[in-house]
Amino acid sequence: MGGKNRPRASEPSGRPRVPQRRSQLIATGSELFWELGYHGTTVADIAAACGITAAAVYRHVAGKETLLIEALREMIHARFAGAQAAVDGATDSRDAVRRLAQSSASIAVDRPAVVGLWHREARYVTSDMRRELYGLQARQMGLWRKAIQTVVPHVSADEAEIRFRVADGVLNCIPRLPSTHGRQWLIDVLANMLEATVLYEGGPLPIPDPLPERMTRSSPRVEQILTAGEQLFEIRGFHAVRVDDIGTAVGIKGPSIYEYYPGKVELLDHILTRVADRLDQAVDIDPDSMSERARSLAQLLGRYIGFADENRVALSVYATERQHLSLPVAQKIEQARLRRLDLLQGILRAEQPELSDKAVSVISLGLIEAVFASVQTNGVENSPDQWDAQLLGYLLHAATAGGTAGS
Repeated sequence: MGGKNRPRASEPSGRPRVPQRRSQLIATGSELFWELGYHGTTVADIAAACGITAAAVYRHVAGKETLLIEALREMIHARFAGAQAAVDGATDSRDAVRRLAQSSASIAVDRPAVVGLWHREARYVTSDMRRELYGLQARQMGLWRKAIQTVVPHVSADEAEIRFRVADGVLNCIPRLPSTHGRQWLIDVLANMLEATVLYEGGPLPIPDPLPERMTRSSPRVEQILTAGEQLFEIRGFHAVRVDDIGTAVGIKGPSIYEYYPGKVELLDHILTRVADRLDQAVDIDPDSMSERARSLAQLLGRYIGFADENRVALSVYATERQHLSLPVAQKIEQARLRRLDLLQGILRAEQPELSDKAVSVISLGLIEAVFASVQTNGVENSPDQWDAQLLGYLLHAATAGGTAGS
């Protein structure tokens, strides 16, 4: 009589149940999308990583877009729910900010690949889904804004929002961090940086004078092609841009582009190589000898900020499209990034010698990501120079606060 309710003997005990399989597909898809890019990942890749056939994937989801949507939706919903719980459970506004920072950091630390995808691949989800996710993001920002303005009353609503966006940019470092850091330790370091950024009460700090321009410019036509490529790659994404689109933007026939570049990849290589070279110059690393001048953390971060201001579009392309580079160029750009990071870490160690190596790695990456995130943020109440000076104050305060948890 009870035999009808017994599990079938033919069911393998190790086979995931349907909800578990769907969760596995979402998690695996997120990892592959981050590693290979959304367009560089196929359903077959995801199936193979999960040990099933491609046909089996479609029994659980409609396709890879569903996996991207569900990963992003789960994270953004978790962030808003965590923020609401943080505010509801707070004893006062300062406690609310502390809880908001801890909640944001913990949710991001547990989803490193999805953090990267939110900034790089969210444009590929449907417009309705983007409205839903950005709406939740705006509601989360509203909770932060209210708490910030209560603790620091002189900060306007616009300035509070800017502070949140810069602090949120710190979390973009998470996909680049090794998995060997202790979870709670990492959350504490990042949360301290977030809290310090949004509650900074100091004034603007002087930005060092920019270095003289040393770039060798290309011919006028090549400059036009590079500019058009940057703008189209930023707006549409690498895969959606055709060579003909670039030609139209420049005012020439698409095939004429091939007189200058063999294809889109080579154009992207040139755009991002130039970004890397300019950034080396901005932080004063000699590309030949790699000699470095002694300087303070404030001086170096000021140069990063100035560079970000002047190269917003190129930096946006760097953040979203570098997975499409040719391998030799990708390796060259990564080596340059590591040299710049080593310079920043050396200065941070000199100024805060009590920091452990892992604290230095987290704080330095967080500072750079916050600078790059700032190019998407408008200092609506200030001139560009005032905004840069204020941002420098946030970052130096964040670096010191990160050290209090990371030593």
